[in-house]
Amino acid sequence: MGTRQATNALDSFASRSGGKGIFPLECRDAKFADGGTLFLFGGGIALSDAMFKTGVVGWIARIFVEAVRTPSTIVLVIVIVLLVDFLTELTLN
Repeated sequence: MGTRQATNALDSFASRSGGKGIFPLECRDAKFADGGTLFLFGGGIALSDAMFKTGVVGWIARIFVEAVRTPSTIVLVIVIVLLVDFLTELTLN
């Protein structure tokens, strides 16, 4: 477990949503989720942050747009589902 993942998981408890004093997670909510789930969520946030900062997201988008141009709705949904499935497998391993 990386330090960044742990920080992101703990930040879910500490950060306020939009400055309204509403927390994304309350302590009573956490008793229904095991710690591994919270750390996996934090890891996903860290991975997405790294993907945005390194430009991988823009690269994937450019490849998709160049390959498909103007896809139909069903093609777009299928490609998004496959991409999310691939990235989920990448995150879990």
